[in-house]
Amino acid sequence: MKRIAGLLLLAGVLAVLAGCQTDQKKAETIRATLDDAVQLEQQVSTDQKELAAERDQVEAIYEKVLAMKSADTDAIQRLAGSHEVSAEKQQLDAAIKDFQAVHEKIMSIESSIGSIKDDEQKAEAEKLLTLEDGRKKAMDAYFTAYKQQLDTETAFFDQLEQGKFDLKTIDEQVETINGATGKMTDAIDRFNAATKQFNGAQQTYFNMAGLD
Repeated sequence: MKRIAGLLLLAGVLAVLAGCQTDQKKAETIRATLDDAVQLEQQVSTDQKELAAERDQVEAIYEKVLAMKSADTDAIQRLAGSHEVSAEKQQLDAAIKDFQAVHEKIMSIESSIGSIKDDEQKAEAEKLLTLEDGRKKAMDAYFTAYKQQLDTETAFFDQLEQGKFDLKTIDEQVETINGATGKMTDAIDRFNAATKQFNGAQQTYFNMAGLD
């Protein structure tokens, strides 16, 4: 009986060790996938900088228009024609597509997480999926607010190009755009907070899995 018990115990130890090695390989796979996501997210960062530059340009046009006399129709029309809303929309569409690629890459680790043997490691890894969901919701809110802002911006430039200058309407449009800008700022703050939490949870999980 003692020999049988000893064999069973030895078999149990081997099973645990094999499980740990498998979990470490899962962690390596997950880390490689997340490293790929980091590379993809660099393009998202570039997209956001380009969109911010577009916002600055539009803001400058608003300020110049408000400083002009309404009778200076030609100058207003030239100023309005200096900005291509369609090009900005294309940039936004590209940013949405690029972030979706990042999100899908990160969420692809779900299958690896599902097969992690160690309960504590699995629970920590699952936090990554929850935090990525938070990042996605924040960026969705950002993109939605940006689209709303573009709708107002389109109406603004259309009116100016037609030689229409109504200060009350412009003030209302500026107020709408400022509201959308506030939503975008809030969304980015939430995205950054979730990203910091994601990076922390990622490091904790890799440490638990025995990765450097």
